Amino acid sequence: MTVYVEYVLADNFILDYLLLKLTVKTAGKKICRVKIAAAAALGAIFALFYPLTGLTGALLVLLKTAFGAFMVLISAEFCGYKDFLRTAGLFVSLTFVVGGAITGIYSIFGLTETSNALIAFTVLPFWGICFLSQRAYKKLTKAARIKKFMRETEIKAFGITVKTTGFMDTGNGVYDEGVPVIFIDRKTASKFLSNGAIFKMKKIPVITVNGKSEKFAFKSDEITIRLGEEEYKYKDITVCIAGGSFERGAGAILHPALEGSLNDKNAVVKTEKVS
Repeated sequence: MTVYVEYVLADNFILDYLLLKLTVKTAGKKICRVKIAAAAALGAIFALFYPLTGLTGALLVLLKTAFGAFMVLISAEFCGYKDFLRTAGLFVSLTFVVGGAITGIYSIFGLTETSNALIAFTVLPFWGICFLSQRAYKKLTKAARIKKFMRETEIKAFGITVKTTGFMDTGNGVYDEGVPVIFIDRKTASKFLSNGAIFKMKKIPVITVNGKSEKFAFKSDEITIRLGEEEYKYKDITVCIAGGSFERGAGAILHPALEGSLNDKNAVVKTEKVS
């Protein structure tokens, strides 16, 4: 059997580089391309020579696992041995998953290790898998971060109670004469625009990163914010109609002064803890 060294080196270098980069990024480490490339180069050389050891079965798996951990050690910096072990475990797991996928690709297309189509049939599809995995990981982590700031919210005004999802925005620093201002989108606002409610509203100045403007606002009778089993009620909070819709699927942008003000002696809002 003829083995083309250049294909083995190129194939394994690119695969190891992509795997290491994906692992380091997923683990939240700083990406250093030089370190990752150096580790991938060692991995490619290892792939070329490990068949010469004659090891099989559990011993071969142990050797590959140990060398994979060594590659991870080179690729990034770690806070301690537990951090390193978690990252190494992630890399080894990804390696076995990808190895199984590549074996399947070989079987489907009838490829062998002597095929000059190795890069086309393994590296390119795997690059696509890595790209999609990174995109999915970013979306999942972003969704998880956003979820921590989501609150069940009820707004009472004009004899109407509207339930929506509020996003606790730490960047919302808008006040109306010393009272925190929350913003609602057009859909949520439309539920209040009945029985002449529009004539009971006022305009307040709002300064954001987009500049200064005046928007319609009204005083709420009560706002209830729920987080898990805890429930807080706030009186006389200003509600401003932002118009349009918000990202993150929220119907309201809450004010950080409505978070944890129960035990704050200097809080500017009246809070009642219900549960």
